[in-house]
Amino acid sequence: MTRIGFRWIISPAKGKSPGVAAAAVTGELAHFIDGSSPEMPLHFIVDSDSWNYSVAPERDKGGVELLSIASGTFNPPLAEDGKTIHSVEICVAKDTATLSLPDGTEQTVRDPRIKAWASRFAFFEPFSASGDPSSIAGFTEVWADSKPCRN
Repeated sequence: MTRIGFRWIISPAKGKSPGVAAAAVTGELAHFIDGSSPEMPLHFIVDSDSWNYSVAPERDKGGVELLSIASGTFNPPLAEDGKTIHSVEICVAKDTATLSLPDGTEQTVRDPRIKAWASRFAFFEPFSASGDPSSIAGFTEVWADSKPCRN
């Protein structure tokens, strides 16, 4: 997998914790019943205020252990109007991930685990840490492939 991205909207809600949009790359399916999780060279989450790039080691039990290797904030925050379409794309080459973020900036992330744990499956998820979100992420488009990146 060399390229993964998505477009999404953020709709306001009346809860307490922000809804996030997430994308990840993995070599195999997670086994939620026994709590095991595969290696992930890329786990990216974004909400209206911030973003985070993590990797995750393989675990036999206990669920996913995300290890943050880069993060940032948006100033001003992304629109939460249910209409504005935000976009993010991540291009991976060897041990480097180039993030094209929704505020128009680019960030480069380097870590040997990105190359060592390179994988072939992608998944996308809207997520809220609570059942009472202050915003809701809704995907409008997702993509993941092995095409060369634009840069």
